[in-house]
Amino acid sequence: MVAVPRLRDLEVVVDGASAPQARRWHPAQGWFVVGFCVAMMASAAAWLVPQRLAGPQPVLPDDAIIRAAVESVDAATAYRAWQAMRASGIDRGTLPEELRLQQSATAAGRIAAVLWTVAAGGAIAATVGGLVWLVSRPRAAAGTPVGEVAR
Repeated sequence: MVAVPRLRDLEVVVDGASAPQARRWHPAQGWFVVGFCVAMMASAAAWLVPQRLAGPQPVLPDDAIIRAAVESVDAATAYRAWQAMRASGIDRGTLPEELRLQQSATAAGRIAAVLWTVAAGGAIAATVGGLVWLVSRPRAAAGTPVGEVAR
């Protein structure tokens, strides 16, 4: 059996068939897209910002230079230098440059923690939005083409 429309309904059927169905966004799709974008941007920022804030790392003296300096003095001079260091202690206090590096590293760590938290929130929103969207999509009835409603 084939359903045939009445003549007066034919114009409506032809107009309805020729007009493409407008796809509507589900709010869950919006949550998915926004959450995904927020997660990606916050992750990138959490990875890049601490590197920019910390600035250039200080250049440490090369081992070869230190060894050459120690080997250039005689044993008695090296021993006296060692005794002087031992007597005065190693604690020399924090230099201003070291203090600045410590402060910038601490600030960078805090900013990165906030950005990773935002990224996690975006990932959660994207996951929940994607799952809700997938679950709420209309399913086609058996034998009914997609886009048509079974009666």
